[in-house]
Amino acid sequence: MTYQLMIIDFDGTLADTMPFMLSVSDQLADRHHLPHLDKANLPFLKGLNPAKFMQLHKIPLWKIPVLAGEVQAMMFENIDQISLFEGMDLVMRELSQRGVKIAVVSSNALKNVKKVLGEELSALVSQFECGVSMFGKAEKLARVLKTLDTPAGKALSLGDEIRDIEAAKRAGIPCAAVTWGFSLREVLEKYQPDHIIDAVDQIPEFF
Repeated sequence: MTYQLMIIDFDGTLADTMPFMLSVSDQLADRHHLPHLDKANLPFLKGLNPAKFMQLHKIPLWKIPVLAGEVQAMMFENIDQISLFEGMDLVMRELSQRGVKIAVVSSNALKNVKKVLGEELSALVSQFECGVSMFGKAEKLARVLKTLDTPAGKALSLGDEIRDIEAAKRAGIPCAAVTWGFSLREVLEKYQPDHIIDAVDQIPEFF
């Protein structure tokens, strides 16, 4: 299958944001009276789906938007600490030159995504859908297909988390799980993505 549209997640897929997230996790936990993240047990945490992660850390659903907003504001203030995964800029340029459309669908704020991408790479993106709620990604994926007039079977959604796979399946879009982000490869495999991608330079092979 050769795809014509790449719909890509930002955190953990395009950009390496996890070190920053971990660096501010204790501060957020103290502010909201939540348990600290057990960083020594990170491999176990990477195997949890969002619902189990929230349950373990006693995070009520209503608080997710509040926490997300605070993290995004802190990230913008420290945006120099965030960078794209190595080679991702080259992938975006190559796909754009070949006529592949690129869309970014992310829970992160648009200003953060564009700041990390920079003007040149941002201009290569046909559509941004940012500020997506934890369980609202499928709807945004469907919107991208409609706006960019692309059949679902001709689009490939790339993400690094279980919820990215689940959202793509709900939207009827083929999905690829990348292994350099949050979730472990063996965990991603259990949710049966259409493809597993282990290195950034493998992405162009699908388009």
